[in-house]
Amino acid sequence: MPNFPKYRGYLPETLNPLNPRHYFLLAYWIFFRPTAFHCYLYQAAPECYQLRGLSKIRSTWGIFAYRNLYLMAPAAVLLLALFLVALGGFYLLWTLQSHTDSVTAVAVTPDAKQVISASDDKTLKVWELKSGKLLHTFLGHPGWVRAVAVTPDAKQVVSASRDTLKVWELKNGKLLHTLSSHSNVVVALAVTPDAKQVVSASADETLKVWELKNGKLLHTLGHTDVVSAVAVTPDGKQIISASADKTLKVWELKSGKLLHTLSGHSDWVGVVAVTRDGKQIISASADKTLKVWELKSGELLHTLSGHTSLVSAVAVTPDGQKVVSASNDKTLRVWELKSGELLHTLSGHSGRVFAIAVTPDGQKVVSASNDKTLRVWE
Repeated sequence: MPNFPKYRGYLPETLNPLNPRHYFLLAYWIFFRPTAFHCYLYQAAPECYQLRGLSKIRSTWGIFAYRNLYLMAPAAVLLLALFLVALGGFYLLWTLQSHTDSVTAVAVTPDAKQVISASDDKTLKVWELKSGKLLHTFLGHPGWVRAVAVTPDAKQVVSASRDTLKVWELKNGKLLHTLSSHSNVVVALAVTPDAKQVVSASADETLKVWELKNGKLLHTLGHTDVVSAVAVTPDGKQIISASADKTLKVWELKSGKLLHTLSGHSDWVGVVAVTRDGKQIISASADKTLKVWELKSGELLHTLSGHTSLVSAVAVTPDGQKVVSASNDKTLRVWELKSGELLHTLSGHSGRVFAIAVTPDGQKVVSASNDKTLRVWE
Protein backbone atom coordinates (compact mmCIF):
# COMPACT_ATOMS: atom_id res chain seq x y z
CA MET A 1 0.00 0.00 0.00
CA PRO A 2 1.44 3.45 -0.90
CA ASN A 3 2.77 5.65 1.87
CA PHE A 4 1.84 9.29 1.08
CA PRO A 5 3.79 12.14 2.66
CA LYS A 6 1.76 14.56 4.73
CA TYR A 7 0.29 17.29 2.49
CA ARG A 8 1.21 20.75 3.79
CA GLY A 9 -1.66 22.66 2.18
CA TYR A 10 -5.32 22.87 3.17
CA LEU A 11 -6.73 19.31 3.13
CA PRO A 12 -10.23 18.92 4.64
CA GLU A 13 -11.30 15.53 5.94
CA THR A 14 -14.24 15.61 3.56
CA LEU A 15 -15.34 17.87 0.72
CA ASN A 16 -18.68 19.55 1.27
CA PRO A 17 -21.03 19.87 -1.75
CA LEU A 18 -22.66 22.89 -0.06
CA ASN A 19 -19.38 24.78 0.24
CA PRO A 20 -18.59 26.69 -3.01
CA ARG A 21 -14.98 27.03 -1.95
CA HIS A 22 -14.56 23.27 -2.10
CA TYR A 23 -15.43 23.20 -5.81
CA PHE A 24 -12.57 25.61 -6.52
CA LEU A 25 -10.34 23.61 -4.19
CA LEU A 26 -11.17 20.42 -6.07
CA ALA A 27 -10.39 22.06 -9.43
CA TYR A 28 -7.12 23.40 -8.01
CA TRP A 29 -6.12 19.92 -6.88
CA ILE A 30 -6.97 18.27 -10.17
CA PHE A 31 -5.21 20.80 -12.41
CA PHE A 32 -2.34 22.01 -10.23
CA ARG A 33 -1.92 19.73 -7.18
CA PRO A 34 -2.84 16.14 -8.12
CA THR A 35 -0.77 14.95 -5.15
CA ALA A 36 -3.19 16.73 -2.82
CA PHE A 37 -6.15 15.01 -4.54
CA HIS A 38 -4.57 11.58 -4.06
CA CYS A 39 -3.71 12.39 -0.44
CA TYR A 40 -7.36 13.32 0.15
CA LEU A 41 -8.53 9.95 -1.21
CA TYR A 42 -5.90 8.04 0.71
CA GLN A 43 -6.55 9.65 4.07
CA ALA A 44 -10.31 9.03 3.69
CA ALA A 45 -9.91 5.23 3.23
CA PRO A 46 -6.39 3.83 2.80
CA GLU A 47 -7.77 0.33 2.30
CA CYS A 48 -9.85 1.44 -0.69
CA TYR A 49 -7.33 3.67 -2.40
CA GLN A 50 -6.01 1.05 -4.82
CA LEU A 51 -9.44 -0.21 -5.85
CA ARG A 52 -10.56 0.59 -9.41
CA GLY A 53 -13.81 0.79 -11.40
CA LEU A 54 -17.32 0.12 -10.10
CA SER A 55 -16.01 -1.95 -7.19
CA LYS A 56 -14.35 1.17 -5.84
CA ILE A 57 -17.57 3.20 -6.08
CA ARG A 58 -19.60 0.46 -4.35
CA SER A 59 -17.00 0.05 -1.59
CA THR A 60 -16.60 3.77 -0.92
CA TRP A 61 -20.20 5.01 -1.27
CA GLY A 62 -20.68 4.78 2.46
CA ILE A 63 -17.60 6.93 3.14
CA PHE A 64 -18.53 10.59 3.36
CA ALA A 65 -15.31 11.87 1.76
CA TYR A 66 -15.86 9.71 -1.32
CA ARG A 67 -19.63 10.09 -1.54
CA ASN A 68 -19.42 13.86 -1.41
CA LEU A 69 -16.79 13.75 -4.14
CA TYR A 70 -19.15 11.69 -6.34
CA LEU A 71 -21.99 14.16 -5.69
CA MET A 72 -19.79 17.11 -6.57
CA ALA A 73 -18.50 15.58 -9.81
CA PRO A 74 -21.48 16.52 -12.08
CA ALA A 75 -21.46 20.12 -10.81
CA ALA A 76 -17.70 20.31 -11.22
CA VAL A 77 -17.98 19.12 -14.83
CA LEU A 78 -20.72 21.69 -15.48
CA LEU A 79 -18.61 24.49 -13.99
CA LEU A 80 -15.66 23.41 -16.10
CA ALA A 81 -17.84 23.43 -19.22
CA LEU A 82 -19.14 26.91 -18.41
CA PHE A 83 -15.59 28.10 -17.84
CA LEU A 84 -14.46 26.75 -21.21
CA VAL A 85 -17.45 28.36 -22.97
CA ALA A 86 -16.69 31.70 -21.30
CA LEU A 87 -13.02 31.39 -22.21
CA GLY A 88 -13.98 30.65 -25.81
CA GLY A 89 -16.30 33.65 -25.80
CA PHE A 90 -13.56 35.96 -24.57
CA TYR A 91 -11.18 34.57 -27.19
CA LEU A 92 -13.75 35.14 -29.94
CA LEU A 93 -14.38 38.67 -28.71
CA TRP A 94 -10.65 39.37 -28.76
CA THR A 95 -10.36 37.94 -32.25
CA LEU A 96 -13.23 40.01 -33.58
CA GLN A 97 -11.82 43.18 -32.07
CA SER A 98 -8.26 42.65 -33.31
CA HIS A 99 -6.73 42.88 -36.73
CA THR A 100 -6.76 39.62 -38.63
CA ASP A 101 -3.68 40.35 -40.73
CA SER A 102 -0.43 42.31 -40.52
CA VAL A 103 -0.61 45.75 -38.91
CA THR A 104 1.21 47.97 -41.38
CA ALA A 105 0.95 51.53 -40.06
CA VAL A 106 0.11 53.40 -36.89
CA ALA A 107 -0.56 57.00 -35.84
CA VAL A 108 -1.19 58.65 -32.47
CA THR A 109 -3.55 61.59 -31.95
CA PRO A 110 -1.94 64.86 -30.75
CA ASP A 111 -3.56 64.52 -27.31
CA ALA A 112 -2.00 61.03 -26.95
CA LYS A 113 -5.41 59.55 -26.12
CA GLN A 114 -6.01 57.45 -29.23
CA VAL A 115 -4.08 55.22 -31.62
CA ILE A 116 -5.12 54.56 -35.22
CA SER A 117 -3.82 51.36 -36.80
CA ALA A 118 -3.91 50.26 -40.42
CA SER A 119 -3.82 46.66 -41.57
CA ASP A 120 -3.63 44.27 -44.48
CA ASP A 121 -7.09 43.11 -43.35
CA LYS A 122 -8.40 46.22 -45.24
CA THR A 123 -9.46 48.05 -42.07
CA LEU A 124 -8.46 50.94 -39.85
CA LYS A 125 -9.03 50.65 -36.12
CA VAL A 126 -9.14 53.39 -33.51
CA TRP A 127 -8.05 52.39 -30.00
CA GLU A 128 -8.01 54.10 -26.63
CA LEU A 129 -4.31 54.27 -25.79
CA LYS A 130 -4.64 54.09 -22.01
CA SER A 131 -6.90 51.02 -21.83
CA GLY A 132 -6.37 49.39 -25.22
CA LYS A 133 -10.13 49.49 -25.82
CA LEU A 134 -11.31 49.36 -29.44
CA LEU A 135 -13.37 52.47 -30.25
CA HIS A 136 -14.05 52.28 -34.00
CA THR A 137 -13.37 50.17 -37.06
CA PHE A 138 -13.29 51.97 -40.42
CA LEU A 139 -14.36 49.87 -43.39
CA GLY A 140 -14.25 50.83 -47.05
CA HIS A 141 -10.82 50.17 -48.50
CA PRO A 142 -10.81 47.46 -51.20
CA GLY A 143 -7.32 46.23 -50.36
CA TRP A 144 -4.43 46.37 -47.92
CA VAL A 145 -4.20 49.64 -45.96
CA ARG A 146 -0.56 50.65 -46.07
CA ALA A 147 -0.45 54.17 -44.61
CA VAL A 148 -2.32 56.29 -42.07
CA ALA A 149 -1.97 59.83 -40.75
CA VAL A 150 -4.02 61.94 -38.36
CA THR A 151 -4.46 65.69 -38.75
CA PRO A 152 -2.88 67.94 -36.08
CA ASP A 153 -6.34 69.06 -34.95
CA ALA A 154 -7.28 65.39 -34.41
CA LYS A 155 -10.45 65.79 -36.45
CA GLN A 156 -9.58 63.72 -39.50
CA VAL A 157 -7.72 60.54 -40.44
CA VAL A 158 -6.15 59.99 -43.87
CA SER A 159 -5.46 56.44 -45.03
CA ALA A 160 -4.07 54.90 -48.20
CA SER A 161 -4.80 51.63 -49.95
CA ARG A 162 -3.82 50.61 -53.46
CA ASP A 163 -3.73 53.82 -55.53
CA THR A 164 -6.27 55.83 -53.51
CA LEU A 165 -6.48 57.89 -50.33
CA LYS A 166 -9.49 58.17 -48.06
CA VAL A 167 -10.24 60.98 -45.64
CA TRP A 168 -12.32 60.06 -42.58
CA GLU A 169 -13.87 61.92 -39.68
CA LEU A 170 -12.09 60.52 -36.62
CA LYS A 171 -14.96 61.00 -34.20
CA ASN A 172 -17.49 58.82 -36.00
CA GLY A 173 -15.64 57.14 -38.88
CA LYS A 174 -17.60 58.97 -41.58
CA LEU A 175 -15.91 58.85 -44.99
CA LEU A 176 -15.42 62.43 -46.26
CA HIS A 177 -13.38 62.10 -49.48
CA THR A 178 -11.73 59.55 -51.73
CA LEU A 179 -8.67 60.94 -53.54
CA SER A 180 -7.59 59.26 -56.78
CA SER A 181 -4.79 60.16 -59.17
CA HIS A 182 -1.89 57.82 -58.42
CA SER A 183 -1.28 54.99 -60.87
CA ASN A 184 0.29 52.60 -58.36
CA VAL A 185 0.22 51.76 -54.65
CA VAL A 186 0.34 54.66 -52.16
CA VAL A 187 2.81 53.74 -49.43
CA ALA A 188 3.19 56.84 -47.24
CA LEU A 189 1.34 59.96 -46.09
CA ALA A 190 2.13 63.21 -44.29
CA VAL A 191 -0.28 65.95 -43.21
CA THR A 192 0.81 69.59 -43.06
CA PRO A 193 0.91 71.27 -39.62
CA ASP A 194 -2.05 73.51 -40.49
CA ALA A 195 -4.16 70.39 -41.33
CA LYS A 196 -4.99 71.87 -44.74
CA GLN A 197 -2.98 69.58 -47.01
CA VAL A 198 -1.81 65.97 -47.23
CA VAL A 199 1.18 64.66 -49.19
CA SER A 200 1.12 61.12 -50.58
CA ALA A 201 4.05 58.99 -51.75
CA SER A 202 3.59 56.20 -54.27
CA ALA A 203 5.19 53.33 -56.11
CA ASP A 204 4.33 55.26 -59.30
CA GLU A 205 7.51 57.31 -58.52
CA THR A 206 5.56 60.45 -57.59
CA LEU A 207 4.57 62.60 -54.65
CA LYS A 208 1.23 64.34 -54.76
CA VAL A 209 0.05 67.29 -52.68
CA TRP A 210 -3.70 67.44 -52.01
CA GLU A 211 -6.10 69.96 -50.48
CA LEU A 212 -7.78 68.14 -47.60
CA LYS A 213 -10.93 70.25 -47.54
CA ASN A 214 -12.04 69.49 -51.09
CA GLY A 215 -9.66 66.76 -52.30
CA LYS A 216 -8.11 68.98 -54.99
CA LEU A 217 -4.71 67.90 -56.39
CA LEU A 218 -2.19 70.77 -56.08
CA HIS A 219 1.23 69.39 -57.15
CA THR A 220 2.85 66.25 -58.54
CA LEU A 221 6.56 65.81 -57.75
CA GLY A 222 8.86 62.97 -58.77
CA HIS A 223 11.77 60.59 -58.16
CA THR A 224 13.29 58.07 -60.58
CA ASP A 225 12.01 55.07 -58.61
CA VAL A 226 9.39 54.19 -55.99
CA VAL A 227 8.77 57.00 -53.49
CA SER A 228 8.69 55.13 -50.20
CA ALA A 229 8.37 57.82 -47.53
CA VAL A 230 7.45 61.45 -47.00
CA ALA A 231 7.59 64.03 -44.22
CA VAL A 232 6.66 67.70 -43.86
CA THR A 233 8.77 70.16 -41.85
CA PRO A 234 7.18 71.59 -38.67
CA ASP A 235 6.86 75.04 -40.28
CA GLY A 236 4.91 73.48 -43.17
CA LYS A 237 7.22 75.00 -45.79
CA GLN A 238 9.17 71.97 -47.02
CA ILE A 239 8.58 68.33 -47.99
CA ILE A 240 11.21 65.61 -47.60
CA SER A 241 10.78 62.48 -49.69
CA ALA A 242 12.68 59.17 -49.67
CA SER A 243 12.97 56.78 -52.56
CA ALA A 244 14.13 53.42 -53.83
CA ASP A 245 16.52 55.46 -56.02
CA LYS A 246 18.68 55.67 -52.81
CA THR A 247 18.16 59.42 -52.38
CA LEU A 248 16.19 61.90 -50.33
CA LYS A 249 14.82 65.06 -51.89
CA VAL A 250 13.84 68.33 -50.20
CA TRP A 251 11.04 70.29 -51.88
CA GLU A 252 9.39 73.67 -51.35
CA LEU A 253 5.79 72.83 -50.50
CA LYS A 254 4.17 75.98 -51.89
CA SER A 255 5.79 75.88 -55.32
CA GLY A 256 6.90 72.27 -55.64
CA LYS A 257 10.48 73.43 -56.36
CA LEU A 258 13.32 70.93 -55.69
CA LEU A 259 15.78 72.40 -53.13
CA HIS A 260 18.24 69.55 -52.33
CA THR A 261 19.03 65.97 -53.21
CA LEU A 262 20.72 63.98 -50.41
CA SER A 263 22.80 60.94 -51.37
CA GLY A 264 24.68 58.52 -49.11
CA HIS A 265 22.64 55.36 -48.57
CA SER A 266 23.77 52.24 -50.44
CA ASP A 267 20.27 50.81 -50.84
CA TRP A 268 16.71 52.09 -51.16
CA VAL A 269 15.63 54.65 -48.56
CA GLY A 270 12.37 53.56 -46.98
CA VAL A 271 11.77 56.00 -44.13
CA VAL A 272 12.24 59.66 -43.29
CA ALA A 273 11.50 61.82 -40.22
CA VAL A 274 12.15 65.44 -39.25
CA THR A 275 13.08 66.80 -35.83
CA ARG A 276 10.58 69.11 -34.17
CA ASP A 277 12.85 72.15 -34.61
CA GLY A 278 13.03 71.39 -38.34
CA LYS A 279 16.83 71.40 -38.38
CA GLN A 280 17.62 67.74 -38.95
CA ILE A 281 16.37 64.83 -41.07
CA ILE A 282 16.64 61.16 -40.10
CA SER A 283 16.49 58.60 -42.90
CA ALA A 284 16.42 54.81 -42.74
CA SER A 285 17.31 52.33 -45.41
CA ALA A 286 17.43 48.74 -46.58
CA ASP A 287 21.19 49.07 -46.06
CA LYS A 288 20.36 48.47 -42.33
CA THR A 289 21.42 51.98 -41.27
CA LEU A 290 19.92 55.28 -40.22
CA LYS A 291 21.48 58.56 -41.28
CA VAL A 292 21.14 62.00 -39.65
CA TRP A 293 21.33 65.00 -41.98
CA GLU A 294 21.32 68.77 -41.55
CA LEU A 295 18.27 69.98 -43.44
CA LYS A 296 19.56 73.42 -44.41
CA SER A 297 22.87 72.31 -45.91
CA GLY A 298 22.24 68.64 -46.64
CA GLU A 299 25.36 67.66 -44.64
CA LEU A 300 25.53 64.09 -43.29
CA LEU A 301 26.04 64.25 -39.50
CA HIS A 302 25.83 60.61 -38.29
CA THR A 303 25.32 57.07 -39.50
CA LEU A 304 23.59 54.82 -36.96
CA SER A 305 24.39 51.12 -37.34
CA GLY A 306 23.09 48.18 -35.30
CA HIS A 307 20.03 46.67 -36.93
CA THR A 308 20.57 43.33 -38.64
CA SER A 309 17.92 43.82 -41.32
CA LEU A 310 16.32 46.70 -43.22
CA VAL A 311 15.12 49.59 -41.08
CA SER A 312 11.40 49.97 -41.65
CA ALA A 313 10.32 52.88 -39.42
CA VAL A 314 11.71 55.91 -37.61
CA ALA A 315 10.27 58.39 -35.11
CA VAL A 316 11.83 61.29 -33.20
CA THR A 317 10.89 62.07 -29.61
CA PRO A 318 9.22 65.50 -29.13
CA ASP A 319 12.23 66.87 -27.24
CA GLY A 320 14.41 66.08 -30.25
CA GLN A 321 16.92 64.14 -28.15
CA LYS A 322 16.18 60.55 -29.15
CA VAL A 323 15.39 58.58 -32.28
CA VAL A 324 13.40 55.35 -32.24
CA SER A 325 13.84 52.92 -35.12
CA ALA A 326 12.12 49.67 -36.06
CA SER A 327 13.32 46.88 -38.29
CA ASN A 328 12.57 43.61 -40.00
CA ASP A 329 14.90 42.11 -37.37
CA LYS A 330 11.80 42.27 -35.05
CA THR A 331 13.33 44.88 -32.73
CA LEU A 332 13.05 48.57 -31.91
CA ARG A 333 16.15 50.56 -31.04
CA VAL A 334 16.45 53.87 -29.20
CA TRP A 335 19.33 56.17 -30.13
CA GLU A 336 20.69 59.45 -28.79
CA LEU A 337 20.34 61.88 -31.69
CA LYS A 338 23.24 64.19 -30.82
CA SER A 339 25.90 61.48 -30.46
CA GLY A 340 24.38 58.59 -32.40
CA GLU A 341 24.81 56.29 -29.38
CA LEU A 342 22.55 53.23 -29.09
CA LEU A 343 20.65 53.48 -25.77
CA HIS A 344 18.16 50.59 -25.77
CA THR A 345 17.07 47.59 -27.82
CA LEU A 346 13.40 46.63 -27.39
CA SER A 347 12.44 43.04 -28.20
CA GLY A 348 9.01 41.44 -28.00
CA HIS A 349 7.44 41.25 -31.44
CA SER A 350 7.44 37.85 -33.11
CA GLY A 351 7.39 39.33 -36.61
CA ARG A 352 8.75 42.24 -38.62
CA VAL A 353 8.02 45.66 -37.15
CA PHE A 354 6.44 47.83 -39.84
CA ALA A 355 5.62 51.11 -38.09
CA ILE A 356 6.15 53.12 -34.92
CA ALA A 357 4.78 56.31 -33.39
CA VAL A 358 5.87 58.30 -30.35
CA THR A 359 3.19 59.91 -28.19
CA PRO A 360 3.28 63.74 -28.06
CA ASP A 361 4.49 63.67 -24.44
CA GLY A 362 7.40 61.43 -25.45
CA GLN A 363 6.55 58.88 -22.76
CA LYS A 364 5.35 56.00 -24.93
CA VAL A 365 6.15 54.34 -28.24
CA VAL A 366 3.55 52.36 -30.19
CA SER A 367 4.81 49.72 -32.62
CA ALA A 368 2.96 47.71 -35.27
CA SER A 369 4.03 44.35 -36.64
CA ASN A 370 3.13 41.59 -39.06
CA ASP A 371 2.56 39.44 -35.97
CA LYS A 372 -0.87 41.19 -36.05
CA THR A 373 -0.27 43.14 -32.84
CA LEU A 374 0.33 46.64 -31.59
CA ARG A 375 2.67 47.04 -28.63
CA VAL A 376 2.97 50.04 -26.33
CA TRP A 377 6.39 50.68 -24.75
CA GLU A 378 7.41 53.12 -22.05
